[in-house]
Amino acid sequence: MYSKDSVSGLSCPVYAEQLASPMRKTSAGARHREDEKTRGSVLKRWLCLAVGASLLVSVPRAARARWFSTMPPVSRLAALPEGVSVSDSIERLRNLRIALVVKEDRLGGSAFDADLRRSIGALYLLKARETEAAADYQKADTQFRAVVGLFPHDWRARVGLARALAGRDRFDEAFVQAREAAVYGAGMEAVVELIGDLHFERGDMMEAESVYRGLLAKADNLRSLARMALVQEAVGHHQQSERTLANACEAGRRGKTASSSLVWCLVTQGESFLSHGRLDEALQWFARALGIDPSAADALWGKARVAFRRGKADAAQRDLSALAKRFSRPRYLWTLAAVLGEEGRDEAAAEARTKARESLASRLAAGNLAALGPYAVSLLQPGGDSRLAVQSARRQVDEVRHDAGAYATLAWALYGAQRFEEAVAAIERALATGSDDPSLVARAGMIYVAVGASSQASSYLTRALAVPTALRPALARRAKAELARIAATMSHRPSP
Repeated sequence: MYSKDSVSGLSCPVYAEQLASPMRKTSAGARHREDEKTRGSVLKRWLCLAVGASLLVSVPRAARARWFSTMPPVSRLAALPEGVSVSDSIERLRNLRIALVVKEDRLGGSAFDADLRRSIGALYLLKARETEAAADYQKADTQFRAVVGLFPHDWRARVGLARALAGRDRFDEAFVQAREAAVYGAGMEAVVELIGDLHFERGDMMEAESVYRGLLAKADNLRSLARMALVQEAVGHHQQSERTLANACEAGRRGKTASSSLVWCLVTQGESFLSHGRLDEALQWFARALGIDPSAADALWGKARVAFRRGKADAAQRDLSALAKRFSRPRYLWTLAAVLGEEGRDEAAAEARTKARESLASRLAAGNLAALGPYAVSLLQPGGDSRLAVQSARRQVDEVRHDAGAYATLAWALYGAQRFEEAVAAIERALATGSDDPSLVARAGMIYVAVGASSQASSYLTRALAVPTALRPALARRAKAELARIAATMSHRPSP
């Protein structure tokens, strides 16, 4: 199912070899190279493939300029070796951990095997990108941090550590490691990609675009094209992003690209069409992804949401229930709650919302700052707390990111807390990024209604409703009602 000739760089044997090569000679390094002779060819092969596949994952995790981060995590471009599933990688992880315990015992509790630790950290990253669990990112962090402590010049370990930190939205700490990696691994593609990705994730679009243009100039492939498409989408250049992403998918289809990477590209294109209400095209792209991998979770999620937008709640509910049982991803539970609510199954909807909120709260308690925004949104639903929602959304903007999605979340939290003037300031920051996400535009209209700015509200609501299927049914109904109310109010005004 997966190809080792992946966008992770393993298509270049020299590059993969360089990434997985042992540390330069030190007294400890000499010792761990000697130990390596007893490890066996299978472990050596997995060391190269696992570290290469994970540390060269070189795109940001999500296009967060979209409302509430509906895009699939971009780090899924990490590819496993040919014929290897995620469960297989977890089994290898278990075996490598046993090997590490044996070595630590042999070395009196002080393991100097940097290669082995890097490979374990890389596999934890692969697992974390499937589970989206802070605990798995933390375990990867622990392994890479141990290598950095032993060998400060190991740029590979610093890249891995930065990825583990970024997986929990700890961008300031990730940047520290990225800068050190740039010193010790100057010019290495994995380092350059990492720096661009951190800028993108944090919302520094100009800096990210500058880095990505440099990468695109060197290689016109799925990985570089996909990055540029994400920036274009984030700043509101939707049609340009659509073309670039289509070119990325085509480049992946023609090239020796891992099927997991191509699936990600197809799903991302489907999400782009879905966000703008082009349901037929969205379904086509999701279907193409499922044609390659019938179990692709985010493609199934997209297909279910297309059915929901078309009024086929039964089909959507069936697929979403299955997804929610297989994966503990709050976004699946959240969509399921919306579908159940449309069906009038309020008790079941409340149960799904509670599970999603509890999952987000536990992630946040574990130090996963990526849960701040979604948790704020969850608190605005029935049974939530708008005051805490504002605190969580404000913390996300102050400490983590400053992209359109973060400011839109803050604006909606302030709106829910009836702090309308502050909500206007926040939504204007979101709109200033250039994002044209219809859901964001619709909520901007509602915020302007709350402060009595009827003209602006009407303009934004009209834009958002230009393609009604771009909005969730409940949001579309609410936007239509607000627009009708504005029209009725203006029609009753006396003529000047």
